[in-house]
Amino acid sequence: TEKAKKIPVIFFDSDYWMPMIDYLEATLLKKYKTISPGDEKLYTFADTVDEVMGIIETMPRENSDHDHEDGDE
Repeated sequence: TEKAKKIPVIFFDSDYWMPMIDYLEATLLKKYKTISPGDEKLYTFADTVDEVMGIIETMPRENSDHDHEDGDE
């Protein structure tokens, strides 16, 4: 619906989360169209801590100018 700010979501343990994602896509996206096409790009899956860290490290930073506000370089 484009009403909320888009933020990335990482689902840890894809086996655990896949039934919920299947439901969301089948019901909310395809049947009722209450989420927008492309919203599935807002989330990703990771099954290890290394995968999570890799995803976080490659995410664009919104306020990168303020990363060192406390004086640390």
